[in-house]
Amino acid sequence: MILRRILFVQLMAIALLAMMLGPVRAESRLDVVATFSILGDMVQQVGGDRVKVTSLVGPDGDTHVYRPTPKAAKAIAQTKVLFINGLEFEGWIERLIESSGFKGRVVTATAGIEALKMEEEGHDDDHDKHGKKDHHDDHDKHGKKDHHDDHDKHGKKDHHDDHDKHGKKDHHDDHDKHGKKDHHDDHDKHGKKDHHDDHDKHGKKDDHDDHDKHGKKDGHEHHHHGEYDPHAWHSLANARIYVRNIVDGLAAADPQGAKAYRANAERYIKEITSLESEMEKAMKSVSADGRKVVTPHDAFGYLGSTYGIKFLAPVGISTEAEASAGDVAKLIRQIKKEKISAIFVENISDRRLLDQIVRETGARIGGTLYSDALSKANGPAGTYLDLMRHNIGTLVKALGS
Repeated sequence: MILRRILFVQLMAIALLAMMLGPVRAESRLDVVATFSILGDMVQQVGGDRVKVTSLVGPDGDTHVYRPTPKAAKAIAQTKVLFINGLEFEGWIERLIESSGFKGRVVTATAGIEALKMEEEGHDDDHDKHGKKDHHDDHDKHGKKDHHDDHDKHGKKDHHDDHDKHGKKDHHDDHDKHGKKDHHDDHDKHGKKDHHDDHDKHGKKDDHDDHDKHGKKDGHEHHHHGEYDPHAWHSLANARIYVRNIVDGLAAADPQGAKAYRANAERYIKEITSLESEMEKAMKSVSADGRKVVTPHDAFGYLGSTYGIKFLAPVGISTEAEASAGDVAKLIRQIKKEKISAIFVENISDRRLLDQIVRETGARIGGTLYSDALSKANGPAGTYLDLMRHNIGTLVKALGS
């Protein structure tokens, strides 16, 4: 009886302590904002329980056509760190930052990426356009920079520099496998600039010019994508660079958590590398001649470049674009000529145009691919790694049969 009482008192004490510490821990978390769900998941994986991540564009949302809300402006105004993809993916982010009065740190996840060049129309043959890479000095040419320069101000280095100091190779020499390099020194090579300089360097014009160049859709102005494909996360090699930029941004904002962030990043990078091997093995079952597919918009250039898949699309890199009758007719002729048998829908796109193409070509729907957003948590692509695993699995199932 006495022993039971002692045990009961101990359990009550533990429960009381948990109740007392729980709210403190929650309140001490670093509030950060990511522009879209895929990036938000990456930030969460690196930040762990030390961060609270808000994604402006949630699961199954389309960042290309996103219209910022007062709630989004408030979230940005209150955060210390804003994670963006860059490569002009979020055409609305400049105006949102300005209108919100945000004074924190902007971290560009694609800093150091070898970006694929492409044209907005780009669905002809495509991966000649897509197949060209350009080291992501897009910070100089067209991209966004971390206007608070985490690395210069805080002296932070890529957490993989230790490998160089101690004579160790980065265990992610995947860039050698895929013709890509790890660009840890991208910040040194390209420097940081205030992200508002983009307006001066890239000839950004006011909103009214967008109407002239791109027309109107549903009464809203469109944003113009640059000459580079922003969908860089569809390469697992690039994902490692995303993670390194994320960990540096978090460590600069929260130095006390730096050790935990770097440990989380190392674990996450190992998971990415393991998945990369899994995906390479899976793709071996698909013949080189069979690696041709159609998707609603040109979002999978990096995946295609990595695995030799030819992606065709009726529209370019943005879902804002509308396919002309001529574009569709040309695509239909190409599908018939090259005997492309699989057409894939996307979670963010209207499939009506694809259904028309299916009817006119006799091709079949091969499944759903997740391009610019995660699924809901209980769906097949609730995390970034699940998204990549699902997409390759869906492609292999349709093309390998």
